[in-house]
Amino acid sequence: MSSWLLRPGVRKDIIRKNGDCNITFSNLKKRRSRYLQDLYTTLVDVQWRWTLLVFFLAFIISWLIFAFIWYMIIKVHGDRAEPCIYNVETFTASFLFSIETQHTIGYGHR
Repeated sequence: MSSWLLRPGVRKDIIRKNGDCNITFSNLKKRRSRYLQDLYTTLVDVQWRWTLLVFFLAFIISWLIFAFIWYMIIKVHGDRAEPCIYNVETFTASFLFSIETQHTIGYGHR
């Protein structure tokens, strides 16, 4: 059971004029786990720099995972005589191929 109290010694407004909450939470059990259970609310409540960092890292990690998958396909298939994916021979090229594929920006020539 959670409860909230107004901070002692300050005005009895719930929200200050600058937008800060004038509430302190007490008796919250497992506060961190409850904070992370609802990802949407967590990302709305935290500072914008952390929200942008989460989205940025999600894109980078997704690109790296798919680049690794493409790179392993190329290495296992042995793309020398008959390539599975044209112009993709290094991990950097597979990373760029991953970005191009996920964002459908076209393949062109490197």
